[in-house]
Amino acid sequence: MMATHQPVRDEAGEILGVCVSITDISVVKQKEEALRQSEDHYRHTVEINPPIPDSLTHGSRREQHLLQFLLGDAHRPYPGRDKEL
Repeated sequence: MMATHQPVRDEAGEILGVCVSITDISVVKQKEEALRQSEDHYRHTVEINPPIPDSLTHGSRREQHLLQFLLGDAHRPYPGRDKEL
């Protein structure tokens, strides 16, 4: 829950009371936590998987065939669209 408050004043500026607003922010907090977990998962995935050397992804046809055999479509920027191999 988030609460905000502000004074309610008359035309002379005298305080008549207080206006209080309470907002349920549980959905926002749940989405923030889901985003944090997703970022942690992505970071962990990137950290444990070494990058593919650029020379392999743009290497000879034989290297490309070997890479495709080992990794399938995972090494391509757009899997399944490159019909060259």
